[in-house]
Formats: sequence, C-alpha cells, structure tokens
Amino acid sequence: MNPINISRSWSSIMPNLGKQTARGVILGAQIAVLLLAGFMGYTLRTGGGIVFDILFGLVFGTLLMAVVALVLKTILRLFGAPRGQSRVWIIIGVLVTTCLLLPFGISMVLGLPLGAALVLSLSALGAVLAALLSGEFRNSTWMGRLAISGLLLFGIVTVAGLAALLAWQGPNADSLSVATPTLSGIESLDPSQPGPYQVHTLTYGSGSRHRPEFDQQANLRTQPVDITDLASVSGFNAKVRRNYWGFDLDQAPLNGHAWLPDNTSDGPFPLILIVHGNDYMTDLADTGYDYLGELLASRGFIAVSIDENFLNTFVTGQLSGEIDARAWLLLEHIQQWSRWNMDPNSPLFGLVDMENLALIGHSRGGEAVAHAAAFATLTVSPDNAEENFDFPFRIRSVIAIAPSDGIYKPADRGTPLLDVNYLVLQGNYDADISTFSGMRQFQRIDFSPGSDYFKSAIYIYRANHSQFNTARGRYDWGLPKAWLLNIRSVLSPEEQRRIAQVFISAFLETTLHDNAIYRSVFQDQRMVRPWLPDTVYISRYGDGHTTLLSDYEEDIDLLSATLPSVQLGAKDLVRLSEGVLRNRHGISQNNHVVFLTWEDGRGTYQLDLPPDFATQFGIDRASNLVFDLANLSEWTPDKIPLDLTIELVDASGESAQLSLSNYVGIYPKLPARFTKWPLWERELYSAPSEPVLQTVSIPLADFTVANPSFDLELVNSARWIFDQNPEGKLALDRIGFRR
Repeated sequence: MNPINISRSWSSIMPNLGKQTARGVILGAQIAVLLLAGFMGYTLRTGGGIVFDILFGLVFGTLLMAVVALVLKTILRLFGAPRGQSRVWIIIGVLVTTCLLLPFGISMVLGLPLGAALVLSLSALGAVLAALLSGEFRNSTWMGRLAISGLLLFGIVTVAGLAALLAWQGPNADSLSVATPTLSGIESLDPSQPGPYQVHTLTYGSGSRHRPEFDQQANLRTQPVDITDLASVSGFNAKVRRNYWGFDLDQAPLNGHAWLPDNTSDGPFPLILIVHGNDYMTDLADTGYDYLGELLASRGFIAVSIDENFLNTFVTGQLSGEIDARAWLLLEHIQQWSRWNMDPNSPLFGLVDMENLALIGHSRGGEAVAHAAAFATLTVSPDNAEENFDFPFRIRSVIAIAPSDGIYKPADRGTPLLDVNYLVLQGNYDADISTFSGMRQFQRIDFSPGSDYFKSAIYIYRANHSQFNTARGRYDWGLPKAWLLNIRSVLSPEEQRRIAQVFISAFLETTLHDNAIYRSVFQDQRMVRPWLPDTVYISRYGDGHTTLLSDYEEDIDLLSATLPSVQLGAKDLVRLSEGVLRNRHGISQNNHVVFLTWEDGRGTYQLDLPPDFATQFGIDRASNLVFDLANLSEWTPDKIPLDLTIELVDASGESAQLSLSNYVGIYPKLPARFTKWPLWERELYSAPSEPVLQTVSIPLADFTVANPSFDLELVNSARWIFDQNPEGKLALDRIGFRR
C-alpha cells in the first residue's frame, strides 16, 4: 500500500489541534496512565506502606508507558504514519491502561473500553485546560471554540459516566418470594443469641514481626513448627516472605486468638478452631471471625481463630502445597492445646474437652479442615510414608464455609471421611468460589449404619463469599475488580453473618453439646425459618439412621435400586434417565441422580418395596420418608416453587397422599448476576445458575393422618405423582426412610 495514502488516512482520524492544546492531550493521556498505575500500586498491599506501593506503581507505569511508546512509534514510522504526537499518545495510553488491568483479572473485553474511557476523557479535559491556559481557546475561530467546548463536554460526561459505573452497585436482580412454611413457638431457642457465659480472650503465638498480639503482647508462648515437608517456596518469593515475616517455613508460628467462657468451673469445654482462607498475606484474614468466636464462647465453647496468613498469596507468588500445610498446622494447634490442658502449671489446665473437637474453615480453609479431619486418623502422610502423623485425638465435627475443593488431592483422590459430622455453607452470589464445590466433599462423607453422625449442606440465595469474614469487607474481589461486581442483590453483611451464626451454632450445639433439639434445624427447614433473614435456603441432610433405597450410584440399569429388593418404575413420563449433576461450568458434582421430565400435568415415578419392608427395617410412625429433589427449570419472575403429590400405598391397596408444598418449596435454579457487565459475566461464569438438591423429609405419621385406613406396616410402594405443575424437569436422589 502507498505510504502517502496511509498518511492521509491517518491524518483523517483526528483533526489538527493547536500546539498547546495538543500538548494537553498528551499530558492528559499520561496522567490517565499514571493515575491508574499509582492506584494499581496501592492495591498491591506489599507491606511497605501506602507511599511505597503508590511509588512502585508510578515507576512501573512510567516504564511500561515508555516501552509501549517506543514500540508504537517505531511501528508507525515503518508504516509511514505521521508523527502526530497527541494521536499517538492516546493510543499509547489506551494500550498501557489495558495492560495494567490485565494482571488484576480484567480481560481485554472489559479492560479495553475501560482504559479507552479513562484515557479519552482525561485527554479531552487536558486539551481544554491547555487551550484555556495558553490562550489558544481565546484566539481560535468559532469552529475551534466549538470543538474545544465539545471536548470539555465529552470529558465531563465520560468521567462522570465512568465514575457512576464504578460507584453503581449493579442491576437489581428479581428476588424470589419465600414460600417455605414455618413452625411457631420456637423463637426463644434461637442459636444465634448469646449464651449464659461472659467471654474473655487471650492470644498465643511464636512471635511475629508484624503481629505484636502474637509476640510481646501474647498471653502464652508457643514453639514454631517445621512445615517444609508439606509446603515450599523458593527464589525471590521466598526472600520477600522471609524479609517481611522474619521467618522461613521451617519456623512456622502457632498463632491464635482465643475466646473462652469466663466460668472455668463449668469446664471442660469443647474446642473449636477457625481458619481463614486465601487472601493477600499482608491482610489480616484471621481477624474476621470475632462474631463467631464471641457467640460460641458465650454458649460454652472455646473458640480460636488461627493465623495462617503467612501461607497466603502475595504479589511475588503463592506457595506450593499450602492446602495440606494449612490442614496439618491445625492439628499442631490442637496438640498445643492438649499440652496446655494436661499441664497443671498452665492457665488452661483441664479446660479442654479433648473428646469434642471441631474445625471451621472458610474458602481454602474450608477445604483444609476436611483434610485435617482425615489426617487425624492416619499414622503416615498420604503422600509420603516417611512422614509420620501422630495425632492422639479425633475431629468430631467439621464446618466448611464456601470451601474450595480439589486444590489438594491426597494420594490423587478426593478426601473421604467416615463418621465425622459435616456442615457446609455456600452462597449462590459467591463470585470467588462460584460453584457449590463443597458438595463434592459432602458426597465423600459416609457413616457407619446406626451412628449418630450427620451431614448437612446449606445453599443460601444472595449470600456472597467475603461477608462471612468481617475483615474482607463487602466485595469478593479486591480492587479494582471489586468495582465491577454486582452487589445490589447481595444480602447485607449483618444478615449473612446472622445466617452463619444460626447454622454454625445449631450444628455445634447438636454435635458437641448433644443438644438434640437443634438437629431438626437441618432435617426440617420449617424449624429454622423464624431465626433467619428472609431469603431462600436449599438444604441437604444425611445420617447413619437412614435406610437408602436408591442413590443411583450402583449401575446403569434405570430400573434397579441401591437396595436390591427394591424395583423402580415410571408411567407417562416424557423422559426418564440417569446421569451426573453438573455445576454452572459443566463440571460434574460427583453425584448421580435420576432425571424425570413430564408434560400435561401427568406422570408417575414409583418404588416397589419388598414384603414386610417396614418390619424388616424398623420403619414406623416415628420414621420419615426422605429424598433429595432439584427443580431443573430455569428461573423466571413468574416461576413458582415446584409442587407434586407424594403417595404411599399398602399391600391392600389403601393409599395416602400428601402435597410436597406442605413441607418445603422446591425453587427453580436460583440465578445469580455476579458482575455489572453481561458480556464479561458469561466469560467468567458460563451460566447464571446451577442445580442444587434439597432434602425433603416427610413424617410417616402424616400419611396415617391423611388416610387412617392406610397400614404403614404393610407399605409396599412409594410414588411421586406429577399432577400439580403442567410440565417440568427435576432431579431425584437418595430416596430412603430415616428412623
């Protein structure tokens, strides 16, 4: 192509500006880059102070701008484009600002328009200011003045629009109305209310350069431990971490902040360790669980928030093998508490009930607590038989809050757990762990028949990731990405933490204090409704007292069940199939279910039971029919909870029917809108929703009330009749009877 033609085309992109006005354009573009670079430096949180961080960003931005300018000008010269400095610097500014946003997880799709808006607006304002100060505006023709005025208007509108976009909380997603029935008369049992004890605190630690509460201010001193067999770091990353913390991984500290009941004569008390997730190591993630520690201590538990910030990520990189290190460190903390508990000279002598231990973990800590419970049952590491494990205690209860799963796989497999109580909480507006990853660990927990252990999974509509930790604020991402999140529909921090208090306190009261009334919180949603904020909760439950008829994990035969004597069948369904549930990214949840599709308000799914089933398995009026359901319909504003008829039939043909809606609302897949930008939303999250199973528990006594002629002792079939909704598709799983 003729270079002269290229030059003419290039010149037509932007009209010529006065000399000083053009310099204002250049200065505006450079200021835009430096403003963003300085802000990016501020977000690095290096620990060197705000001034250092901003200066680091400014220096980096200046160097990047110089490199891009050199490369771009060379390319333009080769193609014969004119050396119009103002135009070139606008392009340089857009390229550099886009590049600065990329390391913060803002892709080109979004970074390019954001960078362009910032550069163009400040370039326009810079041009106007220069024109006014230099007199070029006054000396211009009326056309020139009109052009400069247009630049002023453009700059103001663009800056205001960009600021409004970043300040905007996001689109207001339609909220579902809650239709779950409630039970009255139980308000006084609210587990989120403080208990009878006053609370006092103490800290212990091995010393920390940046944490005086674990050093000279600590009440108790601990010895550091060596975690180099589990976690590793090298090179510049290792040097930076050593310089910041003052220790290497062979001297990892045991630091903790504890809340204790004041009346020690009522001890010993169950011990609960709380561990945070991954954030920048210079942020204090362990400080965000006071609301849990104070509540639990007031109710007769010893609660400890563990400091593992030195294992967290940093601008220089992450550690290798840090998840199993997090888990192992928790057990070392329990070892330390055991030593204090047995030492007559310790102020903690005799205060800990070592038979009742629990772990609570958030995010990566939520994955680590499951590994820790497994490690406590082993004599050697699952990855290295040369590494001995010697933990003379067992973890009774594990709570995972929005956990990751599979970052660490001992022996290259998911961690199985036997006879451990397990609770997992997950918000559907979690922009960090955006799928219900903890459900896979839920699937890997089993119980000995007849044991009192149980597991529960709670999916919370409009809850996000960060608000379970008061130190992390309202946003699941750090700046600048945080400004692009949609938080308008997210629960308030107070609501979300109240939810955590209700479920966590009730779970620990049940499993460590043997307060049986709170087990029903997890078995029947109607029990817990009076204590919770008004949103949708999807819950699963399983225990050692359930006789499973079919969980669809055994084979590929659509008519066979888990219990060999049970036969499956269907009538008038559009489609019957088995398969795995998949999350919003299309990844398996490691859970096989049966899929049932119906039309025209008709269709039946049936389980035929063997003769004398009730007698053989001890089923009576105190038992419950249990099963898990997920409504696979996409949510729309006019959707209502799924309803259907549940029928039991006895050997003489007498039947008893109940409506599902009397017990629980099965909602369509709960939608989430994580970000303000629809195109970016699809890129990051694939789909707006994912299926989550809800456990339904129906007392068998209700069937006998519905039809007194129905003989429960002769029950020989259970049916799901799709007569309440004209059409639909659902997933059904884990059908059984709970004694």
